[in-house]
Amino acid sequence: RGIKTSSGNQTANLKSIQGLTTFVVDEAEEWESEDDFEKILLSIREKSAQNRVIIIMNPSDQNHFIYKKF
Repeated sequence: RGIKTSSGNQTANLKSIQGLTTFVVDEAEEWESEDDFEKILLSIREKSAQNRVIIIMNPSDQNHFIYKKF
């Protein structure tokens, strides 16, 4: 599933998906909301498997929240 950042907040589509263990963010430089990122990040919690977040981005500068966070 994906989040269409240009069409508003659609994070509810990605929350509470049974068996979700990996969250891939492609073109993360376009993601502007740290709150939405945290909301989805905290939704990945499968007890029986390793949980992963993969971030793919070309940061335009060091002010992006993901660049600062990681």
